[in-house]
Amino acid sequence: MTEQTVGTAEPGAPSARGYALVVTGAILWGCLGLFYSVVMGRYGLSSLQTVFWRALIASLLLGLWLRVRAPETLCVQRQDLPLLLVMGAIGVAATFWIYAYAIREIGMGVAAVLQYVAPAWVALYSALRWGERVTVTRIVALVLALAGVALVGRIYDTSGVQLSLMGVLAALF
Repeated sequence: MTEQTVGTAEPGAPSARGYALVVTGAILWGCLGLFYSVVMGRYGLSSLQTVFWRALIASLLLGLWLRVRAPETLCVQRQDLPLLLVMGAIGVAATFWIYAYAIREIGMGVAAVLQYVAPAWVALYSALRWGERVTVTRIVALVLALAGVALVGRIYDTSGVQLSLMGVLAALF
């Protein structure tokens, strides 16, 4: 087995590939709520049906990409298959469904803002549990990230916003 190098840039140096991956991830994330809203609204699919199609399409695309780029990553031990299937069905599918439910209950903007405050919770937990320092840089990054989520989610447009306790709890999950 040969040793692989993760990148060619110096440690800590910015790389164009890294920036491209971050931008790609942001674009895909930004389209997620639209996918749910359009599919559920235009085609009348339930949250569960929408989640099924999202998971199927994503799994097929990821599987094809891995088959071409890194086929060795698709090897799974037979005894690990049941756990893998349960983790995919419960871990991934349940998360997809809960988010789709939140969008249906409280709208895409509010659901996105509530769901993606997770970095703030992680930073708070890390500070309280492990005594990590809450630096000015970290606070600025969290504020900018949350402001970006709020703007993308159009949280400022409160017309037609209806909050439900279950929708808010689903979005925070």
